[in-house]
Amino acid sequence: MKTRSYLFSIFSAAVSFVGWSQYTETINSNRPGISFGSFSVGKKVLQIEAGFGFNQWEHKKFNNATISGQEYEIALRYGFWKEELEVIWEASYQTDELTNTSFSPAIKTNRKGFRRHSLGFKYLVYDPFRNVERYKPNLYSWKANQGIRWIDFIPAVAVYAGANIVLDQTYPFDDVYNELFYNSFDPLVEPTISPKVAVSTQNHFRETWVFVTNVSYDRIGTDYPSLGYILTLTHNLSNPQWSVYLEHQGIKSDIYSDALLRGGIAYLVSTDLQLETSIGSSLKTTPSMLTANIGVSYRLDWHNSEIPQDRRIAKEMRDKEKAVKKLNRDSKKARKKQEKAAKKAAKKRAKAERKRLKE
Repeated sequence: MKTRSYLFSIFSAAVSFVGWSQYTETINSNRPGISFGSFSVGKKVLQIEAGFGFNQWEHKKFNNATISGQEYEIALRYGFWKEELEVIWEASYQTDELTNTSFSPAIKTNRKGFRRHSLGFKYLVYDPFRNVERYKPNLYSWKANQGIRWIDFIPAVAVYAGANIVLDQTYPFDDVYNELFYNSFDPLVEPTISPKVAVSTQNHFRETWVFVTNVSYDRIGTDYPSLGYILTLTHNLSNPQWSVYLEHQGIKSDIYSDALLRGGIAYLVSTDLQLETSIGSSLKTTPSMLTANIGVSYRLDWHNSEIPQDRRIAKEMRDKEKAVKKLNRDSKKARKKQEKAAKKAAKKRAKAERKRLKE
């Protein structure tokens, strides 16, 4: 499942960490990487996240049969109804050449088709940053504001529910080597529609680090369901327009299991545009995989008519400060009024007492 980043989900979230919200003034992209952050793009925001990559596989158990090709990725994210909710459409289309070295001369096959295609919904079920008081800065300790606090380990949590929609059988179950496992008389066939669910958590540390975790259960009810996880760590550099990330992914199913490692860098061109590049590799040889990717994320923002979350929080804090000041003023006026009344009453009693003594 695409994430981004971060990540930022992850990069953008780090850049706009002070927003602590769904909608942020800086684009909140799931690229680079393939995990997805817990926060949505915000209501009335349409986000386009696209990438182009080169992939190379080699399978040790098939006489080092190779696959080389290009992959085109796109994701559309739109926030609607509530700030916490977004709908996500994702697709990955690949063109490649499979070289079967089990024969001499080797047999080469050109292929093209969708590796992944899905539609789903993500909803933020818990946002720890809504508790403004908990995350207020410590006015008496610079060191306390720079360190990691225990509350930083409380993550934002989002849930995802959607479905895989198979448009062709070129790469069933996302298995690029299926032609070597199965023959044309008994092909591997993936159901047209299969459910997928996932949970995402997101932590922020020291304002420049973001840690995202995804746990997913995919292709539910098929012959080959898969369980997976993604761990993504993103760091915002001293120049806030730059961010770097490191990601580890694990996949487990009866047809394909893998452990993958990726890393990359992102650059924030403007509040609505992000560019990035990344590289990745598998940690096994059945098959081994190398990938290089470039991508872009762009936001069409119709959220301007609403108050951004960070401004809303600031407004709430200002309103609270005004209420406290007004209460203090009213209390001070009440005390002065009471003191004045007490003095007036004391003078009246003193006058009455002097009058009594003269009599």
